[in-house]
Parts: sequence; C-alpha cells; structure tokens
Amino acid sequence: MAKRFTDSEKWKKPFIRKLPMQYKLLWFYVLDDCNHAGIWQIDLEIASLRIGYDFELNEVLTAFGEKVKVFDKGEKWFIEDFIEFQYGELSENNRAHKSVITILNKYKLLKNKPLVSPLQGDKDKDKDKDKDKDKDKEVVFEMSSSKIDDKVLKVIERFKETNYESNVRFYKTSKEELTKHLERFLEIKKDADDFKNKPYNNVITWFWNWCNCENKPKEVVTKSSNPAPWLQTKKQ
Repeated sequence: MAKRFTDSEKWKKPFIRKLPMQYKLLWFYVLDDCNHAGIWQIDLEIASLRIGYDFELNEVLTAFGEKVKVFDKGEKWFIEDFIEFQYGELSENNRAHKSVITILNKYKLLKNKPLVSPLQGDKDKDKDKDKDKDKDKEVVFEMSSSKIDDKVLKVIERFKETNYESNVRFYKTSKEELTKHLERFLEIKKDADDFKNKPYNNVITWFWNWCNCENKPKEVVTKSSNPAPWLQTKKQ
C-alpha cells in the first residue's frame, strides 16, 4: 500500500475552504488515487460510486480550476502541486525521482522545468559529453540562496507545528533547544544536495537521525548576536 505525505495545513488554505463538501472529498480522492507522478486517469464514474455523489466533469473542472491540467485528449489530469509537495525539487540523481521524471517527460509535463530525462537527448551524445554532464548536474542542483533560505524557513515552521513532545522527553531538553539544534543542523546542511532535493518532512526526519548520531542535543553556541537571514523578520 502506497503511503504519501499529507498537508496538515490544507484546511486553512482558501482553495480547500471554498470547495463544497463533495468537491473536497473528490480532491482528496484524486490526490490518493493519482499515480506517483501526480497523474490521474479520469474516472468520475468510479469516483462517484466511491464517494457517493454524482459528479459532472464540467462542474468539477470549474471547481478545481488551474489546480488540474487536462491532457492526453482529455483522459488524464496532472496535479502539479502534488510533485512539489511530495518530492520538493526533482533531481535525476535521486533514484526515487527518476521514474517520476520519465513519466512527466513522456507527456511533456516538465515544461519550464530545468531537467532532462535520460531517455532524451540521444542526438547530443556525440557532442562534448563531459560538458553536457557538467551542465546537467549544475542545472539539477541549481538553487538560489534566497530559495535555500526560504526552504530553511519553511522547514523550521513545519518543525514547530510538529508534535514532538516524545522527543523533548527523550532528549531531556526543551522545544526551544530542539529548534536551536535544528537551526544548527540546517546551517550545516543547507548547501548539500540532499537538503535541496528532500521534501520538508524528509528533512525533519533527516534531522532526527542526525540527532541520534550526534548524541543528545546540547545548547547551541551562536557565533553572532545577529540571527540567521531566514530568522530575521522581513519588513513589510
């Protein structure tokens, strides 16, 4: 049975709040029933039977709007947000991402995405291979410092929303100290390819594993009185 991340903040988002009850159910059904590349084979008949409501395609498309992209002669939907939430930045160097990239490239759904599938580009093989590989590698892991800082901030925010009381008891420290330890971890790891490619929840799991290797968290000694860039309050 496939397991996927779920967004505990989804109920606060305007898109979900404004959906009528039956369309909320359908939306979550599609997120569960689509394949691992965020593609759903449209079958409103089965969805209607399972949910207990007769859906009309035109009404559904009006309700979902730009959240779904219809393709393959109207037989499939692509949920682009599914990719970003489940995988973060897609990378061909990540085994878990390879089949996703292959499927999306097959249907040309990686438009404006700086990724090239191994199944493409055969005509370029005789050209400077080393240069091509270097360029591809640079593109895959290209991430501006502002995007890295934004991801760090989102990881910290999600961490604070996590119920980690058992970890507080285990490490015999406070939530504040655990958060400081996470900040220290992110400062060390934020430029690593693993950080750039992992979804937010996976980064947090990575942090807990790191804690176990580093022994129990200790107070973090700050090198400067100024907070890190991603902790500074942004001026409105």
